Amino acid sequence: MGKLITLAVVAGVAYYGYTNFFAKSEAFDAYQKYATAMSKGDCGQLQSMAEGPAKEKVDGFCTGGSMKVYGKDYKTPAAATVAQDLASTPAGVMSSFRYSLESETASGSEVNLKVKQSVVGRPSKLNPLRGPVVHLVKMTKASGAWKVLEFEEQK
Repeated sequence: MGKLITLAVVAGVAYYGYTNFFAKSEAFDAYQKYATAMSKGDCGQLQSMAEGPAKEKVDGFCTGGSMKVYGKDYKTPAAATVAQDLASTPAGVMSSFRYSLESETASGSEVNLKVKQSVVGRPSKLNPLRGPVVHLVKMTKASGAWKVLEFEEQK
C-alpha cells in the first residue's frame, strides 16, 4: 500500500512539472507556426493565421513597395521576399529560432503572449547573430483555429 501511495505522489509531481514547465498551450504552438512562417517569408501561412491589425501588417510584409530616386520610381521587393532569400543562404539554413514563453494571460476567447525569440546558429564576422527580441502577441480562437490579432516586436 505504501508503494502505491508513493507511486501516486511521484506521478502527481511529474504531471504537475510537465504541465507547468514543458507542455505549452495551443495558442503558443500557433504563435510558433506564425513566427516561423514570418522568418521564412511564407505569406500563405501568414495570411491564413492573421486577422485585424495583424492582417494589415502581413499585407505590408508580403507586398513590395516603391521608392523615388532622382524623380524616378523604383520597385522594392517585399520584406517576405527578402526573408525567403535570407533563409536560403548558408547562414540562414544553419540558423534557427528558440522561443521562450515568458507569460501567457487569457481573457475570454483572447490570449496575450509575451515570448522571447532568440537566434540559434553559428555566428561569423560577416554574419553576427542578433540579440533576442520580445514578441507581444494577442491571439484569438476563431472557428476552431488560433488567429493572430496583434503582433509587436520589441528589441
